[in-house]
Amino acid sequence: MKNTDFYKITELLSQPRKILLTSHMNPDGDAIGASLALFGYLRKKGHQVNVMIPDPDPGFLQWMPLHENLMVYSLQKEACENVISGAELIFSVDYNSLTRLSKAEESIRKSKATKILFDHHTNPASDFDLMVSITKTSSTSELVYEFIESQDDTSLIDKDIADCIYTGIITDTGSFSYS
Repeated sequence: MKNTDFYKITELLSQPRKILLTSHMNPDGDAIGASLALFGYLRKKGHQVNVMIPDPDPGFLQWMPLHENLMVYSLQKEACENVISGAELIFSVDYNSLTRLSKAEESIRKSKATKILFDHHTNPASDFDLMVSITKTSSTSELVYEFIESQDDTSLIDKDIADCIYTGIITDTGSFSYS
């Protein structure tokens, strides 16, 4: 991965921003892992970061580090709407169309924030201002690692961020049984 692949995101993150990370309905280990890893990293870089998922994640993922920072749109609609309206950047993590946001879709679509796709799935929709869609990666969590590495910031990866990245890669590769 060349550093230039993430150049525009790097530019947007050059000063502290209000950032909202979102992931898809019925979130899996990669959605939660990638979102929480990116949350931990961006927070260390001085950004004000929130993470929102449309509906609750499965109980087996709730052990994850930083999990207490997740906002659930279906349970906290008013708080989530406030975060959406104040966001400068909205990252769409591990999904390729705003339709995957369920009831949060309309609010995200109407937001004036710059919308950034951060995903590894095929056929991304044209819902985004900037797209980082790399289908060769095993998971969006791997893509998060590659982004952090491209910023020369691997020293910022602590145990919590590493656990989140690892969980996402493990769950999306079936414990490394497929690519």
